[in-house]
Parts: sequence; structure tokens; C-alpha cells
Amino acid sequence: MSPDNYNNDELNALQQQLAEQLDFSPASLYKPKRDDLIVTIDVLYSNDKAVAGIDITGWPHQHIKTLTYQAKVSGQYIPGYFSFYEGPVIIETLAWLKAQNIIPALLVVDGHGLAHPRYFGLACYVGVITSLPVIGIAKKNLLPYNAQGLGKKRYVEHGFYKQKEKIGVAIRLQEDKAPVFISPGNRISLETALAVIKQLTTDFKFPDNIRRADQASRSTA
Repeated sequence: MSPDNYNNDELNALQQQLAEQLDFSPASLYKPKRDDLIVTIDVLYSNDKAVAGIDITGWPHQHIKTLTYQAKVSGQYIPGYFSFYEGPVIIETLAWLKAQNIIPALLVVDGHGLAHPRYFGLACYVGVITSLPVIGIAKKNLLPYNAQGLGKKRYVEHGFYKQKEKIGVAIRLQEDKAPVFISPGNRISLETALAVIKQLTTDFKFPDNIRRADQASRSTA
């Protein structure tokens, strides 16, 4: 496990309690089916407000629509425990979508899953609270690796491990572009998570669903 620069005993205990509720049992693991709704949420903050950019895609590649939802931030950001800050915003956004009868088969969030210093990132938090399959995809890494040693070709990757189990990757989705960091949050295997992200990526270094959600949040922030 990598060195942890932040340590809060109370939040560590809460993370551990929640982590015990993660479900990666074989029977629970998500496999995409045609027309499944894949919902992607990327949150941008402005003062005490959070703007959630929401992309809705039908598997395997039908973009349905992009939405935004504005929430008031009630929590306090504590470095190293981002899931407790952004997680409630995403939960509120999902409740708003449910009221419109938009219920994801799979959720993708801009954040980490198991590839986290305490193996419990934002995607894990949302997965535990909602019981949804969740993929975490982040633009910055929390675990050390040799970035210079990562090849330039498309799909080259560096694996992150918990003991001997591969729990996430740094991967280039386009040749010679910056890598992204992908790990499962709940109810999905790393293999399926990677296959989904690759399917949703066309010509850019980030998947199309993440780009649309990010652009939506910026357009109204």
C-alpha cells in the first residue's frame, strides 16, 4: 500500500465500515447489454454550489442526452477524503434523475474506485450507498507509479495492485496522450470496466461520455 499523506481516524473507520459493504461477488458483477443506460456524472464547484454535468448514453454508443443539475454543497472538503464531499452531491443528482425515471444500469464518475490509498475512492462510496455498478475514471492519480516508464502507444497500461489483485490501471486511451486512471467502484470487474471505457472512447484522450459531462458542468458553472 502506498504512503498516505492524510490520516483521520474517524473517517478511516467510516471508510473501512463502508468498504466492507462493497460487492464484487461473481453473481453481482455487471455485464453491459444493448440499450442499457450508462449515466456519467462530472461535478464542477463554484463557491458553495456544485454543478453536476450528466451524460446519458445507451450501450454501446448511442448518446441520448446531456443534462445539468445544481446542488448546494453542505459538507466540508477534507484532503484525502474527497468521497465524503462529492459523494453526497452525486447521490442527490441520482435522486433527481430517478424522479425523471432515469435509472442507470451503470454509473461512471470522475474519480477513483479501488485504486485509492485506502482502497475506497469516490466510485466506491457511491457504489455502496446506491448498490449500483460504478466505474471510477480520474484524470490525476493517487497512487505512485513511473509515468516516464509508461509507453506511448494506445492502450499501454500500468497496473495497480492490492496485494496480488489488480485493482486499477493507468492507461493511455490515445497514442502519446496523457493517461487516465480507471478502477472499479462496485459490482463490476476491472476487465469489464476497461472494455466499457474503451467502447465509449473515440478520438480524444478522455472517453466521450466524460467529455460531454465535463463540458456540460462547465457550461453552467
